[in-house]
Amino acid sequence: MKASLLFSAVVLTTSASVSYAKPDFLEAIKAQYPEAVFTARCQTCHRVGALLNPFGKDFQTLVKNDLSDQQGWESLKTLDSDADGVINYDEFVANTNPGKADQPQPQP
Repeated sequence: MKASLLFSAVVLTTSASVSYAKPDFLEAIKAQYPEAVFTARCQTCHRVGALLNPFGKDFQTLVKNDLSDQQGWESLKTLDSDADGVINYDEFVANTNPGKADQPQPQP
């Protein structure tokens, strides 16, 4: 009885964290970069846990509060959030992370 109760608690906790890991703004990022092969995921905006990486901070400042703000999205696309010499848009298209500078660099 105790083992099945513990198992149920673990399953519920795991299920809750998985559903939380795919918030609406990840879908919004994917919609803004339809030609990109990059799949938006938690690490797109976060380091560990809730800490934001540079792209996450720029996303929060420019569009998180208004996902329909096309001017904010355009600004976000042209920034180089992680300061690696490649703008965010080009990183998405090249399947690299715009919030992490140690990703492989796209070739011209």
